[in-house]
Amino acid sequence: MISVEDLRCVDHSDFRRMLDYVNLTAVPDVGAIELKHSVDELVELSIGKSVLNKDVQREGIVFRPLVEEYEPTLGGRLSFKVINPKFLLKYDE
Repeated sequence: MISVEDLRCVDHSDFRRMLDYVNLTAVPDVGAIELKHSVDELVELSIGKSVLNKDVQREGIVFRPLVEEYEPTLGGRLSFKVINPKFLLKYDE
């Protein structure tokens, strides 16, 4: 039996290869950036139409490193999501 201690996150390139191998599709990559933005700039980046459905606002964008790293302050994987404020307005939140 596999335990939680046996599991790990993989680098982005390995993740994409694994998905191809098992014939699964991931959410679209919006692109890669060097993360040196203010919070306001990140919110601006989150605004836009969905890549999957150009008729709706995307929910937001998720940031993850191309090479996985453990973040001791978070106690786990380094990853965060920036919510598109236009998406929130659509649902009156």
